[in-house]
Amino acid sequence: MKVNYYVLTVLAAATIGTMSVLSQCSPGNTAFVTIHLGASQHSLQVPESGIFEKIFGMVVSSAHAFSPPTWDPSHTAVKVSITAGGAVIAEIDASPFAESVTIEVPAGAARTITAIAFNGLSRTTGGHVTVDLEPGDDIAVMIQMLPILQLLSPYGSGSLGWAVLPGGLILPIGGYIIYESDTAQGPYTMALTLSITNECISCGVSGKYYRIAALYTGYGEGEMSDPYQMP
Repeated sequence: MKVNYYVLTVLAAATIGTMSVLSQCSPGNTAFVTIHLGASQHSLQVPESGIFEKIFGMVVSSAHAFSPPTWDPSHTAVKVSITAGGAVIAEIDASPFAESVTIEVPAGAARTITAIAFNGLSRTTGGHVTVDLEPGDDIAVMIQMLPILQLLSPYGSGSLGWAVLPGGLILPIGGYIIYESDTAQGPYTMALTLSITNECISCGVSGKYYRIAALYTGYGEGEMSDPYQMP
């Protein structure tokens, strides 16, 4: 048994509303994961890092970068899911106002914890982290919420823009990563990376029909937007 504490970039919020474990596991073959809620988007302090770390670096070693959680009141719900090999093995409906939640998870390698905050039916913030869990483990992860983009075409055919939801964010955004595919279901491949900080820009990318996008900060890459069909 090991007890670990991870400081990671991911997302979100919650006390348990309901929880379901979707796969069967034998007694003693589980681990406990406590999800601590990090700072809100209004109080992030992004450490200096290179472009590679901004896009792909998920681990933040300086604990002083986090402040007590304060949540956007527009968040109406938070859902946490744990997947293994693409299959959901546990789910939680959580309150957006709690500071932490502890869940029991079937042990095993590459357990991905994903948290998504909602405003009604719209996803507003989200993130994930993947951990290996041995039977009897008791670990903790700290999750930072990162906004999920809403895609649009502000200048007609061939243009792509986005809005950060909810509005009024004070978040040091490093840039945006855009992916493309011939179908809404994917697979998607990276098309380009833009180091810009305004909410909406005409990218001029063309040649494919569907786009998804995510912003990145010094804490890592956010969750992907919903697929958007280019006009």
